[in-house]
Amino acid sequence: METVTKHNYESVQGLEGRYVNQHLWSDVNPVGKIISTRGKNFVTIQPMSAGENKTKMEFVVGGFSGHCINQYAQKYDFFEDGEPYEVRISKTQLANRFWKIEDSPCKYYDYNF
Repeated sequence: METVTKHNYESVQGLEGRYVNQHLWSDVNPVGKIISTRGKNFVTIQPMSAGENKTKMEFVVGGFSGHCINQYAQKYDFFEDGEPYEVRISKTQLANRFWKIEDSPCKYYDYNF
């Protein structure tokens, strides 16, 4: 299934079980799992967080202080974190590209930024 963007957004119906991830330029953080929908624009999100990176990062000389050569191999465990909350998701919100609705939770830290 593809990422939900403003171009293919019609309503939140059918998004149960999908995940909301926050994309901040090159970093990505999990927001939560959509557990229910209400109307055309409201979703209930179960907050999620990521544990520690389970991959040993490898650095070589380069850049300002070093260059991570295996940053795409990051592995995280995800945990439910806190009480569910309801938010409104709109075409405008998805257009800002900070929140994306995807098939799985995601955590990525850009060590080379």
